[in-house]
Amino acid sequence: MAYKRYTTKKFDKELSKIKNTEDRKHIGKVMSRLEEDPYNWDGSGEGEWKGSYYKYVGKKGYRIVYAFCELCEKNEHQELVHCDKCCEIPKDSLVFRRIFQREEGYGN
Repeated sequence: MAYKRYTTKKFDKELSKIKNTEDRKHIGKVMSRLEEDPYNWDGSGEGEWKGSYYKYVGKKGYRIVYAFCELCEKNEHQELVHCDKCCEIPKDSLVFRRIFQREEGYGN
């Protein structure tokens, strides 16, 4: 079962700044794999990122931060995730929240 893909404005803005075609292609492949198996995360968020999950992308150190709606609801993380799409989208959805290189950190 493939999950539905949604993105935040911040994610779209960050993705648009990645100009390297190969990087963008690899990011797209990782996102597609997550849509097939969203449980294939590399870690879960802490602090302000609690309720979100992250996935490493490639050798350039990109991180994708996403919310998995099914688990978000099950674990009652809606308020933690601050997802503005929570009531609008199906539970079989992923919301891609951020993409950045590791050295940029999670704080922005």
